This record gives sequence, C-alpha cells and structure tokens, in this order.
Amino acid sequence: MGFVPTLAPRPARAIPQVAQDDRITPHYRLKPPLEELLRKVEPGLDAFLTEKYAAQIESILLQWSSGLTQGAVGIEAIQNSLAQSFAASSLRPSERERLRSSAGLDVYRNRF
Repeated sequence: MGFVPTLAPRPARAIPQVAQDDRITPHYRLKPPLEELLRKVEPGLDAFLTEKYAAQIESILLQWSSGLTQGAVGIEAIQNSLAQSFAASSLRPSERERLRSSAGLDVYRNRF
C-alpha cells in the first residue's frame, strides 16, 4: 500500500514570552568633551579666519530667509544688507536680436 497522510494534530510549540519592558536601547559612542567646547568658540578667533566670514554670511542669509517667508513686506531684510549705491539690472534683455541660426544652434545679441 501507499503512503496515507494523517490529519493528526501537531503538538503545540512553546512561544517564547517577551517582557513588555524589553526594548532595544542603542549605546552611542560618547562625544569627546573638547567637541562641546569647540562649539562655543567664536568663529574667526582661531587659525581659521574664514569661519568668521562664513558666520556673517549665514546670519545675513537667515535674515533674508525669514524676511522672504513673510511675503513681499519681507524684502526689507535684503534691502538693509545691500549698500545704498548697489545697482542692478533685470536678467531679462530689453532687446534681443537673432544673429544666426544653423544646425540647431541659435545665436542672439541681447541688450540689457
């Protein structure tokens, strides 16, 4: 005779019980105490003088950012950081003249 499968119940497996307080707690490497001290050093007072300029630029850009998020009235933050003699023009040309066009290359003369 052949193999006849039986439908006998399987014995129950023991399921491990996990306490509810067991959590995975990561253990990070401690920061060196010198790192905390270096964060408090004023930029530019050490051998890296350009840090001072970077901090000044960061401060100005943060003012611009907060001003621009307020809408059109926030443009004052940009105006206050520019010199009174600052002059600029639009990046859109007032006059555009096509000089030549060939092989997918267009050449223009723009006047601003």
